[in-house]
Amino acid sequence: MTPPTNQLLLPCPFCGGSGEIQRGSYWDEIARKEVPTYRVICTSCECKVGERYCSCPYDGENYEFDSEEIAASAWNMRADV
Repeated sequence: MTPPTNQLLLPCPFCGGSGEIQRGSYWDEIARKEVPTYRVICTSCECKVGERYCSCPYDGENYEFDSEEIAASAWNMRADV
């Protein structure tokens, strides 16, 4: 999936590789519907960024946000050193 047209993804802060927005989903038992999730992953070193973290035996490790824009903003955030 490509990043939103209004926000480009910066290179990976660890290896300089390209970031890619990936869409996923989960089933919300209370709302009884599928909920979309988004994350950014480096296509080179597989570094991930996400708001929620879940490690389960069926899905592996998940880092997720509620929208593409939030995922891209989090990926592009850089700490001052």
